[in-house]
Amino acid sequence: MTVRISENQTASALLNAIRDNRQSFAKYSNEVSTGIKVAEPGDSTYSGTISQLRGVLDKIEGYGARVKNVESALNFQEAVLGQATDLLVRAKEVAAQGANETNSTTERRALAEEILEIRDHMVTLAKSQYQGEYIFHGASTNTPP
Repeated sequence: MTVRISENQTASALLNAIRDNRQSFAKYSNEVSTGIKVAEPGDSTYSGTISQLRGVLDKIEGYGARVKNVESALNFQEAVLGQATDLLVRAKEVAAQGANETNSTTERRALAEEILEIRDHMVTLAKSQYQGEYIFHGASTNTPP
């Protein structure tokens, strides 16, 4: 028994092969140019795993953003506490000057005024806000301390 292959069958098979080759070429060309091998879920048997990993990456990016926000808030708090430290050092210096018995009443009054200004500045620092929330009032960030 001999099998005859007609010219139409041969031409049809060649056209199908050319079409398949063009589709493959377009797919691989797209992969090379974009660097992405799996563009759609049907492109890989691992699409479910890829989807899960993308979800994990999104979570990690969210954590990174939160870490940056917390780091920024801590830097702000550190700056405020640095100012408070400088004020306390100055208050100690003023107190040491005020302890000198040779100061006149006018000098002591000036020192007392400086201490009051330091106190007022410390109160202002205690009411510092970062992104609209008070940073030194514990869990009650919406009301001033």
